Amino acid sequence: MCMRDHAHRLGPDANYHTFNVANASPQKQSFNNGYWKNLEQTTGLWADTYGTVWIICGPIFEDKHPSEWIGDEGEVKVAVPDAFFKIVARESSNPNRPYVLAFIYPHDEALSSASIQVDHTEYLKSMDEVEQARGLGFFSSLPEDDQKAVESKPAADVWLLEPTDKPLTPFAFTAPAAAPAPTRSEAAARATAVADYINGVAVFIPDGDTVHLKQNGQVYKVRFHGVDAPESDQDSGSEAAEFARNMIGERPLTVKVKEKDRYGRFVGEVFVDGRSVNRELARNGLAWWYEHYASGDLDLKRLCEQARGAKRGLWSKEDPIPPWEWRRNQ
Repeated sequence: MCMRDHAHRLGPDANYHTFNVANASPQKQSFNNGYWKNLEQTTGLWADTYGTVWIICGPIFEDKHPSEWIGDEGEVKVAVPDAFFKIVARESSNPNRPYVLAFIYPHDEALSSASIQVDHTEYLKSMDEVEQARGLGFFSSLPEDDQKAVESKPAADVWLLEPTDKPLTPFAFTAPAAAPAPTRSEAAARATAVADYINGVAVFIPDGDTVHLKQNGQVYKVRFHGVDAPESDQDSGSEAAEFARNMIGERPLTVKVKEKDRYGRFVGEVFVDGRSVNRELARNGLAWWYEHYASGDLDLKRLCEQARGAKRGLWSKEDPIPPWEWRRNQ
């Protein structure tokens, strides 16, 4: 049950393996796209805020026996859970008493709101309650007194998205030092990345795969890695740009930088609320998989193939022209 966007932080391979059936558990679509998705995205924001969090989640079956199964005749049946639990933990100043949030959500179609205003406090439980519902023990290596303190009571509230107990800046960005103008051969070579992450807000989105990002008063031009959206003058170019603008809006961005290209742009994966803009463009048929620069990213390849098969976005048109070919003919 590892969320794809969380796994992608570890790399494309981890992301790809989230689609293994061993990582899957049947969820009703409205629940999966509602409260559960919102909690997953919020968990990603907690990781951004506090530096590191540990996540344990899984299904719950009432009376320890499934009441519902899915699968066609002749197929191996899969049990549908009655509820789901999620435990999110992070370090405190006392290594034996981590901060812990424990949740239990009924597998209910009514929990369908994907609003950012979702109140998760209603579903906070104690660790003891989760252990009783799941039939598993957690934090068993803690000393007995500390384990009781951690597990006996639910948290009073969910964590803030700004740290109050210790100031952490996990994605600090260092601007590149001034350098002499490169030679022609140096400009042709791809420069190495000068940062791991950039945080900021968008000030300009000229097209579907570029954003100008402002951080600490300085603006950086970022090219989306692994995808190539139609140019502004191409079919679907305006749709791709509009999609990126709507998804990004005025929300905080995190860019996972891959490199700096020969044009001086940072190239990376752009995240909003824990979701990859690059991958959402591919999923919605508004960008090609840029195989030349991301040949190892099989998840992007899969998303583009699925969009093409479903005739979404640019794939709804007959014989769309890849942007790299369109640029060569201009």
